[in-house]
Amino acid sequence: MGTILSVLGSVIVKILLFLLFLFLFVLVLAGCILWVPVRYCFYGNYGEEKVLQGKASWLLHLVHAQIRYEEEWNISLRILGIDIIALLKKRTDKKAAQKAEKRKRKEKKAKKIKQLKESLQEKERSGEIQRQTESKEDLTIAQISDRTDQKIAKESETSEQKESEETGKKKKRKISLIERIKKWIQTIKNVITLIRKRIRQAEWLKVLWQDDNTQAFVCILKDNVLHLWRKCKPKKFEAKVCFGTGQPDTTGEILAVLAVFYACYGSSVTIIPDFEQTRLEGWIRMKGHISVFTVLVILINIFMSKEWKQFRKDTSRWKEAF
Repeated sequence: MGTILSVLGSVIVKILLFLLFLFLFVLVLAGCILWVPVRYCFYGNYGEEKVLQGKASWLLHLVHAQIRYEEEWNISLRILGIDIIALLKKRTDKKAAQKAEKRKRKEKKAKKIKQLKESLQEKERSGEIQRQTESKEDLTIAQISDRTDQKIAKESETSEQKESEETGKKKKRKISLIERIKKWIQTIKNVITLIRKRIRQAEWLKVLWQDDNTQAFVCILKDNVLHLWRKCKPKKFEAKVCFGTGQPDTTGEILAVLAVFYACYGSSVTIIPDFEQTRLEGWIRMKGHISVFTVLVILINIFMSKEWKQFRKDTSRWKEAF
């Protein structure tokens, strides 16, 4: 009895330890997913060499994505060092090769069947030619006269049919003109009704847009999007632009307009005007990071708000308007 209890106790302890380890593993994994940030960087160059390059990594480069453009687009996604896009391309290539082999087999079978059919048709034609030659030799003068009479009767019938067809065509032309006029009138009516419908939809959408609930939801959405931008915006941003239009007055006007927005881009962006020649060159570089936790918090704030619930109720009116 004591041995049985000891065995049961050891099994229960092992199960509890396994569950504890599983719980800790799930907790650590959820913490990594939520709090470990996704780091990104972007570089672009426009001039003699046109280059675009973007990178994103997560969890010590265990997940790494890269996009590069230099005469061609190159995209790669690596998870634990394995290039997933390359694997997917290999699978698609294998499937395409298998489909091509199946098509070739079907084409070969179809060619064989066609050759057999053609050989059978040639044999049948040769037999028919022999029969026709034999039947022509057996024709009598009475049969030839009967055929001539039939040809004369057919020619008279065809002439009568042509006259009746000409009269029918004239009638059809008159009917077709009337039908075209009716179609034109109907299309004009359809266009007018569609314009009226669009005007009513625009008025209805204007009323919905001016509603207090929609305006409140737009305010909440704007605040959360701005909060998301503050968290997602690059921590390092540098850029350099050299431009020129070939005319000193226009380049000076553009430079004056860009100087108005100096408070937005600040000293991280350098702008160099060229008053002598037409030119547009520059480069941009940025780095930043974002965590999934901040995105989830913002989404929860949006979808748990009263304004969102009211907006969902009002979507039926939006559907009716469209």
